[in-house]
Amino acid sequence: FEQLVVEGPASGDGIGIDDGAGDDFGATATVIRDCVIRGARDKGVKVTTGAHARVEGSWIEGNANGGVQATLGGHVS
Repeated sequence: FEQLVVEGPASGDGIGIDDGAGDDFGATATVIRDCVIRGARDKGVKVTTGAHARVEGSWIEGNANGGVQATLGGHVS
């Protein structure tokens, strides 16, 4: 994801990454770069079930239940 504005959604997370997306923090990780993520009903970014995500130069603010969460074996850098 690059240079996006994610406003909302009315339910759930702004961006959800799961099911083993990316193998590590290198070339295969899902990258969220230079984005604005706000107003989600749950987390701004949630990474679960073995997925790997890298957040770079992004604003993650004003989400109802927090900014970034790694859970159920998810990894965030």
